[in-house]
Amino acid sequence: MFDSPTGAALVAEDRGHSGPTAASVRSRRPWPDDFVVQATRFLQRIDLDQALAMAGAVKGYWHPTGFMAFHTRWSFEGMPVRVHCWPRGARPVEDRHPPLHNHMWPLASKVLTGTYSETVYALDDVPDGEYAHYSVEYHTRDDATVFDDGRRCQALPVVTSVCVPGEVHHLEAGVFHETTIPESQRVVTVMVTGQREIDSCSLVGLPGFPTRRRVRRSVTPAELARAIDGLAASSR
Repeated sequence: MFDSPTGAALVAEDRGHSGPTAASVRSRRPWPDDFVVQATRFLQRIDLDQALAMAGAVKGYWHPTGFMAFHTRWSFEGMPVRVHCWPRGARPVEDRHPPLHNHMWPLASKVLTGTYSETVYALDDVPDGEYAHYSVEYHTRDDATVFDDGRRCQALPVVTSVCVPGEVHHLEAGVFHETTIPESQRVVTVMVTGQREIDSCSLVGLPGFPTRRRVRRSVTPAELARAIDGLAASSR
């Protein structure tokens, strides 16, 4: 399940849940061959020096779950190449922000430094579910309104993946995941996406996250400098 063509270590956790959503995640539909092959080939040509240069040339934004996101001037099949950085130490995380999210497109991401880890979840819709489902309405790329759409669900862990530098992992459109990178780790990845496959993306977390419009905060030059401090070419 969700295995990487470059051999990322996987820790499966299938707890026997039934239901169409969980079953569809466990069965995994075939990847679009062109995206997997072309994205992996493209990413393997990018190293840490190039990625940091790409990130330093554009304005970055803090994702509300605590990582830096840079939409670079490079592109893959017309979509921007993204550099993500989880700095070591305390990260700005929005209070009570739902930790699970999905994407409108498939993605491929190469780890450049550190150990990347994430857990993939399937959802079972149940009226008395522990978790709330939040819809996201984007106004611009880094400006969105998040609101509770009334659905309640259980979030069922399916698989945890752990990837080390040089490995590429993939995620299908619509699949919920949560990054699980401790503050003791510094991780940098470079990511590309396929074309949009679903209408919108969503979040899942505890009920009570307030509805409001949120504009992501910019990464300051000092924050970026601290995040990449010590990543000299000789140490990579």
